[in-house]
Amino acid sequence: MPIPPTLRSVAFQRVMLADAQLVGIFLTKLGPGLRNLRIGCRFDKDPAMTKCLNRHIDLSRNEELRSLHLVIADLQDYLMPWVPAILSQVKHVHLRRLTPEIWLHNGRQLVSDVWDEIVALLDKEWVDTMHEVVIMHRGDLCMKYTNAWWAWRFPSLVERRVLRVQDRSPFLK
Repeated sequence: MPIPPTLRSVAFQRVMLADAQLVGIFLTKLGPGLRNLRIGCRFDKDPAMTKCLNRHIDLSRNEELRSLHLVIADLQDYLMPWVPAILSQVKHVHLRRLTPEIWLHNGRQLVSDVWDEIVALLDKEWVDTMHEVVIMHRGDLCMKYTNAWWAWRFPSLVERRVLRVQDRSPFLK
């Protein structure tokens, strides 16, 4: 009889293309018991990876996932498709906490079709289970404007009182 895995929390600060397949295999082998995942990707060396990441990393089997922390270092439109792809993989999961960690320098970075897709996912999925969406702000946009842009981008999260923005910016200290 196999021993059930006991690893419940995993963090990958920066997944590069060369590591994506191994990370995906590891997460799949963990099975449904994974509860907390932090994952970040850097695409500056290989932008094509943004479109193929979900072929390597599939979170659909991690059915007990409750907290997902996405380190989003690259906000250019062409580098963002991995975010809604990852979120779509866990639509069936009872996610309670989502933490996008983002380098926001200008609110217009949140105006794109990809962000529209992310908003649509958050408006449709996890309405009953999501207790908080915590934006970890790391950019140089002052908090007054940062809060205003996020409130504009996610009005339904503000209305449901689940959106929080935390200042983690080294620029604003």
